[in-house]
Parts: sequence; C-alpha cells; structure tokens
Amino acid sequence: MPDMERQPRRRAVAVELAEFTELMGQRVEHQFGGDWCFSYVRWNYWFRQQLHRARGLSLRRIGGGEDGEGELRGEVLKNAACEISAGLSGKYLWSDGHMRPVGGDLNKVAYVPGLSQEALRLLQEARHIMGKLPGTSGVRTLMRYRAKAMQVAYGAPVFVTLSPAEKHNYLMLRLARWRRTDPAVVQDPSLQKVAGRLRPGPEDRSAWPDFEERRQVLALKPAAAVLGFRVHVLLLLRAVFGIRTCLFCLACQSQKDAESFCSDLEGNASELVGGAFGRCAAAFFSIESQKSSALHVHGHVVIEGLQQVATLEELGQRIVAEGEAVVEAFLRFKQHVCMQEHAMPSRWDEGERARVEEEWGLTEEEMVSEGEVWKQKYRGDVQEVQMTRQHHIHPKDKKGERQPLAGCRKSENKSQCRAGYPMDSQVTSEGMVVCPGVAEKFGLALTGRRNSLGSLFGPRSCPWLNGSHPALLAAGRHNSDVQLSCRLPLCKQSHWSLCSKQCVEQVGAAELQRIAQAAMAAQIGYSTDYCTKRQAGSLYECREFARGHAAMSRKIAGEKSIPQVSRRHAQRIVADCFVRGIVRGAVDTENLNMHAVATQWDPCAAECMQTFRTAVLPGAALLEVIERASEGKSLRGMKGNLQVVQGEVVLRDLALLYGLRGSEVAVAYLSPYEFVRYWEVKLVAVVGQEPGRWRRVVRFPKSVEFPELSRMLGCGAWLPEFRGCPVGRPGAMTPERRAQLLLVYFTPWVLDGSMERPPHVVHAQQLQAAGDDGQRKSWQEGLNAYLKRGCLSQEICQIMQNFILVFFVRYPAASGEDESDDGEQDVELQPSGA
Repeated sequence: MPDMERQPRRRAVAVELAEFTELMGQRVEHQFGGDWCFSYVRWNYWFRQQLHRARGLSLRRIGGGEDGEGELRGEVLKNAACEISAGLSGKYLWSDGHMRPVGGDLNKVAYVPGLSQEALRLLQEARHIMGKLPGTSGVRTLMRYRAKAMQVAYGAPVFVTLSPAEKHNYLMLRLARWRRTDPAVVQDPSLQKVAGRLRPGPEDRSAWPDFEERRQVLALKPAAAVLGFRVHVLLLLRAVFGIRTCLFCLACQSQKDAESFCSDLEGNASELVGGAFGRCAAAFFSIESQKSSALHVHGHVVIEGLQQVATLEELGQRIVAEGEAVVEAFLRFKQHVCMQEHAMPSRWDEGERARVEEEWGLTEEEMVSEGEVWKQKYRGDVQEVQMTRQHHIHPKDKKGERQPLAGCRKSENKSQCRAGYPMDSQVTSEGMVVCPGVAEKFGLALTGRRNSLGSLFGPRSCPWLNGSHPALLAAGRHNSDVQLSCRLPLCKQSHWSLCSKQCVEQVGAAELQRIAQAAMAAQIGYSTDYCTKRQAGSLYECREFARGHAAMSRKIAGEKSIPQVSRRHAQRIVADCFVRGIVRGAVDTENLNMHAVATQWDPCAAECMQTFRTAVLPGAALLEVIERASEGKSLRGMKGNLQVVQGEVVLRDLALLYGLRGSEVAVAYLSPYEFVRYWEVKLVAVVGQEPGRWRRVVRFPKSVEFPELSRMLGCGAWLPEFRGCPVGRPGAMTPERRAQLLLVYFTPWVLDGSMERPPHVVHAQQLQAAGDDGQRKSWQEGLNAYLKRGCLSQEICQIMQNFILVFFVRYPAASGEDESDDGEQDVELQPSGA
C-alpha cells in the first residue's frame, strides 16, 4: 500500500509457524474452513519444518574398508535407503522364530533379515530424527513408556474406552463458529442454524440442523470436532472419574507456580471424594482416529483400593482371614463398574430389539432430545443408552441369519465376530472368580494372553451387551467399554460354590496364584500395547519411496557432504512413512494442527491425555556408575555428561549426583527411583532466581572427587519413566541381571566413601554380596540380603512389585500376536545385520 506521510507505520507482529498452524483452523471466516485442503497443507508444511529442524546423527564412517572403516558414499546410502523402503512391505523375524509382516512400521524394519550394516545405520538415524516428532511412531513409543511409568508407580489399572459420537453431539455444533454476516453463511441455510449461537441470552428454540446438515457443518469445521471431543472427555474425567482437569492440561503443569496446575504436590489430580469408580489416583488416555475419522480414546485409570497395595498372595491371606466378604466386595465392584446387565430388563424384548436394529444406521433425528432424556429416571436413561449404544449389532441377511459387520469379522473366518459376540455361553445371573471349572463351563480361555484364571466374571444377562459403567453411559451418551485387570487368588473362600471340580486341591493354591499373576500382567501389557498402537502405514507406495531416493541421490550427487546426504535420506524416510504413507482424516489432521504449540514442549500433547508429569530415569548411567565403582575405576572416566535418549538430551551426570547427595535426611534414604520422582537437580544460580518455586531446597555437600559440585535439589512430583533404561523382556534375562536392576534402581546407595553414611544405606561396591563359595560376588545374594533387612518403606516395596509385573512377568506372545516394545534394551530381538 502507498506510504502515508501523516500516519506512522506500525511494526507487524511476528507470528511463529506453530502459532499460525494452530490458530488458523479456528478462524471464523468461511473461506478457511471451506477449503478442505487447508488443514492438510498446514500439517504438511509444519511437519516438514519440524523434520528439518530435528537433530540427527552424524554417519561418517562404517565398517567395510581395508582398515575396518570406510566412508559412506552416496551410492551406498541410496541402496541402504532402498533396502529400508522395501523392508516396509516385507517380513521380520520374531523371537519365536516366525516371520511376521512389517506392515509399514518403521520400528520393525531393523528386524528384517538380510539388511546391510549401512541400512541399519541409516535406519538408526531415521528413528532418532522421528523420536519426538508428533504424528510418528516415535511418539507412540514415548506414550507407551508413560503408560508403563504410571503402572510402576500406582499398580494395576482399569482399561477404559470412550467413543464420543460427533454426529449426535450438539456440543461440537456449539463450538463451530461463524459470523452471521459472512456471505457464505447468508447463502447457506444449514450454516445459518449454527452461526451466532454462542451469544449469551435466553434459550434458543429454533430448529437445529438435521443429520446431513450436521455432517456438513462438521466437515467444514473439523476444529469444532476436535474442541468438542476434548471438552467432552475432560468433562467426563471431572464429573465421572472425579479428576481435576482444565482446558490446558497438561500445559498447566509447566507453570512455575505450584498452585497453578491441577495436580497436588504429590502429583495426584483426584478429588478428595473421588468419582463414580472410586478415588482415581492417575489416568492415561491415548487419542486415536477411528475409520469414520472421529476421535476416541483408550486408556488406563488407576482406582485406589486393596488390589493396588497387595499381591495375590497377600490377598489370599486376607480372604482366608476375613472370609467371603472380601470376595463379595470385589464382585460388587466389578458389577458396578462393568455392568453387563440391562438396567431395566423388562424394557428389552424381541420387539424392542427389532426396533433398535431397524433404526440403527439410519440418519434421522434421535427419538428423544437431550433435555428430555435428563428428566427421565436414571436407570431408564441408562437402559436407553444401553439399547442404542452398547449392543453389538449383527444384521440379518436375506436368509434371516445374523452375520457380523464387515469391520468386525475375523480375517481367518468371515462368519465369526472377532470380538466373540454373541456370548451365549457366558450368560449367568451371579458373579464369581474364574477357576478351571468355571472356565470350562462358560467357555473361557485358560492359556495364552487371554488367560482368565482369577479374573472377576459375571453377572451377564444379555449375550450382545458390552459392559460399561452406568455413570459413563448416562453422562457420555456414547459407546464405552470398561475392563478390570485385577485378579483374586483361588482358595476355598473364593472358589465358586457350584463348581463341580476340586480346582484348588487338584492344582494347588500357590500354582494357581502364580498363573493368575502372570495372566494379569499379560492382560495389562496387552492393553498398554493396544492403547499405544501405531497407525498402519502404506504398503503399495514402497516402490515409489525407493524411486524417490534414487532421484534425490542423482540430484544431490557431488553437492553435499556424506553426513548431509545421510541426513537427507533419513529425513525422506520419515517424511515418506508419516506424510505420504499414512492416510489421515480431517479431524485427525486438525487435532495435530491445534496442538502445534503444545507439542513443542510435549510431543505427546496431541495424542494423549494424562494427569501426571514424567521424568526420565537414567538407568544406563546408573548401571555404568555401579560397574565402575565395583571395579574401582574413577568416575571421571565416564563418557561425557550428556546422553541422548529417544531424541531428548538427558543429564548424564544425574547418576553421579544421586551417589553424591549426602546424608541429609530428606534425600539420604531415597533410592534412585524415588530421587528422580521427588527431587529435581538445578544449579545454585537457577534456584536463586526462582526461590518461591521450590517447597524445599537441599544443597549438595562437598565431595573429594568432585570439589567443583555446585548443585541444589528442589522438591517436585514426577513419575520416572524407563525410557532408554535396560529393563529387559521376559525370558531374555538371567536372574542375576534382574537382581542387579532391582538393586540399582530401587535401593539406596552412595558413591563417596568419605561422606557420612546413614544406616541401611550401603556403598555402591556393597550392593553385591558374596556367593556360596565366599568369594564370587552375586547380585542375587545382594538382593536377598536387602530383602532380609526389609524395604525402607511400603511404597518402594509396592513399586518393586509393580516393576516386576510390568517388565518381568509377561506371557510371551503366541504365534500371530504382536507384542513389540521397541526402544527397550535387553530384548530378545536382534537387528538382522548385527
């Protein structure tokens, strides 16, 4: 525009790309929402900028030369990239010896047989780059570590699924914003019904859009579906689960003021009186997109109770001492939170079922409006939701026989439902604990990861009804699912009185407890993997991926250095897999766009909801410190002070700082796990700038080996996650290695022998005890000696038990079942080129 002499120029406000990406989807102008490509363009541009800014590895040399090292040439890198592209559609070797399809999962390409060393190194750089990029499988791996961190800290969770129906949810229409005077709105009658309804005033009784008009509105405003979904789930967390939440969780927890976020000083976000499930200690939900492009969540909710603080053996002793009242209390809890009976059985007959199935799939308005439904009685309301949302539908074919829908058929048998409906054999009027006799009578599994031994079963009145909490149905108005993971030990008091077999006498209570404990760990592990499963990638584009690498190699030949060429190929691999290789709906894409700013400090912000903060436990550094101390080596000889774990720089010397924490009572008796959970290490200057942020501050004592130490400790509340820590896999570690991990992670020890050491705290060299021969040191003997002395607190004892259940006691996956924990160390899988 022309210069105006009398009008001073105003400097334009700088808008970062992340802010632009997040805010443009919420503009009220119709031209932004009316362009269906605008969401994808913003996501593509923002993702590629983050990709180019991500840190990578420097691949300069690799074995293969005459002297054992040779430079990576451009042609070699091109061939390595083509190998990776071909491996996306290939098969990898699982630990049981079976070949399984990779399915476009970049994390599994390393296990494809025949990969060259160059391809493995290039794949390592690609996985490092995508480690913290939103929308990639690296973020799903981070989410898995967070879910396991919650399980180690709090114990066995309850599996919950929430599926809000956006096409029947008027909240999302309320959040669709347009101007009434917008020319596009003036010309569109359906938009006129929605535009301007956010203004306060008397209740608007004008007609709402019908089904097709609602679909059109949400197609033009995917941001409204994202905001409505978030608000809906947060309201359920507050109203049903009794969890303190706000619209800014977990961004509110990054504030400096301890009173500005929803969690208390111990990291618990639960209300004092709890919710419909009980008092909820912590929750973790994973957000994903369904085939209909609507968002839904799978997650874990930890309910405070006896099952959180007692093993099956201790539960068995409690049941023997107090009788059947304990078993009946657990069965009532199961019936309460996972109701598989109709709230009003008299309303459910064949005529009502025919009416529901006839109306299912139609696009007409619901029979009763939301305001009128809330005036009905509670149980009648729950019954209505059960009939319309919780029943598994198998329509009748031309012959009058019920057939599963295309989306729920088994791949090996199209006539069977993969969810197991109808469950005719499981209909019963009473609850019970599953024993071998109960499993045989009701057709339940006793082997594999679906082992139901010790689980709470029944009552169930309808073979087509999916169990859920009635409060979730009444408040959410949508399909939901609740599954309990807790088990009860089998004994005479918990054994079903009508069982025809002598299960306890034939097998033995101790053996039944061991099997039930392993089955419970397998169920929790499977649900964790299911919550954080990765999105399926493209398989038919792999040839195009390889052609793209060949074309790029010719284009940059002679122009780039070898590290730059390797980085270009690694970036293209990530872009091919997660931009070109994944089909995202508009709502899923807009969800990533609307969290562009939040994902800069938390890459999981767009894809998960949690009530706790996490910190990385430096497990590898702790083990290295212990090994060097045991061998009498200097601790200053450790490699560097920083460690890169899953794309994040972790303070390497935190293991040293723990060993030099001194004899202050507040920190002296803490294990490394508790040290990371309750304390944060900062420089003295940083603490001096923010004195009001910390509840308590402790200064490190002077050390003979580290006289320049100038650090301080401040109180906090984090859950340590075992990302990058050696944790192992069942069957992959020896008992000696397991004992070493338990001692190093969960028992207190010090490094400086010159410092005053409080009782029950040993030097790092004394963690191992002498074996049977009196000379060889053994980690198992050291663990036995620690257990004989007794754990210093009930909390750390429970945490050790949870750690064993999460990482040590897991059923091996049967053939055809996927159970990958990519990123963990000490695993059975080995890269094919290793």
